[in-house]
Amino acid sequence: MTNIRMFRWRRALDLATKYHKKGISHVDTVLAHRARHLKAFAKSETDAKFLQIASKVRVDWSKVQAKERQERANELKKSSHKPDEKSVILKVILDTQASSASAETVDDGEPTSEAGGAVRDDENTAEEEKAKEADGALAFDQDNDLTM
Repeated sequence: MTNIRMFRWRRALDLATKYHKKGISHVDTVLAHRARHLKAFAKSETDAKFLQIASKVRVDWSKVQAKERQERANELKKSSHKPDEKSVILKVILDTQASSASAETVDDGEPTSEAGGAVRDDENTAEEEKAKEADGALAFDQDNDLTM
């Protein structure tokens, strides 16, 4: 599917025909997606290899979609990720956010500065503006930073 998504049609067809001989057939999948792509751009097939194979293979979208669902199910079975489990990275992020949120509040619920006193709105605004200026200096300007 990667080659199909990347519009590398010839490579996708080569792999599909290679594995077709081993009992896994996705030739119709490649042909179906290629035909849909060409139809979207109002083009007709011109590649001789695709024309030759298309004359031999019948494309049925319901079968193609069933194969894709089955392939996804097989990949999920093989993966170690369980749908109801959180990833390790997500757990770390959530723990970090929880610990930083609890560190910012004291018993009365007001945010505190590092010195231990209550933070004023002026200080928060000034710090936010400094951070925005720093981010602006490092910002990526697509028009100015990319040259071809």
